[in-house]
Amino acid sequence: MLRVLAAGAAFALLACTGANPQQHQAPSLNRSDAGQLVLRADDLRRLAFEFPGTTTLSDAFGGPALQRIQAQSHSLGLRGAREEERITSRDIAFWDPIACEAVLQVVGMRRLVTPDQPDPLWSATVRQWWARLRNIGGSWKVVEQQDLPPDRWRPVPPEI
Repeated sequence: MLRVLAAGAAFALLACTGANPQQHQAPSLNRSDAGQLVLRADDLRRLAFEFPGTTTLSDAFGGPALQRIQAQSHSLGLRGAREEERITSRDIAFWDPIACEAVLQVVGMRRLVTPDQPDPLWSATVRQWWARLRNIGGSWKVVEQQDLPPDRWRPVPPEI
């Protein structure tokens, strides 16, 4: 009876985890690769807001993040508006390899161009953009994202 229970437990364990535990682990992402992905995603995000409806976002975005960015870009396009941004600097302020979360700090100038204001003044800005990354079908993508309010900003580490 004990052997039957032990065999049943072993079978249940194998059914849950699979015979090869390595097959279920997504490849890990280091800080450098995560930084490159977040920078590329930010580039695509900025292009989607500056030229609504013309940017392919699925190269760097997936899941809810893709849907949200597409909806924001579409909304700008419907209003005949666009958001322009000139970057002075971008730094990875935070990287958590376990949660696969990154925070990008962007310093630059921004303006919102509308049909009523075709040449508005530029405003100096600093923003931090949080992104959660996930491996989808063998490719790392931003699956959740948001601009962080200043009370949730991360300090930017000094360059070494």
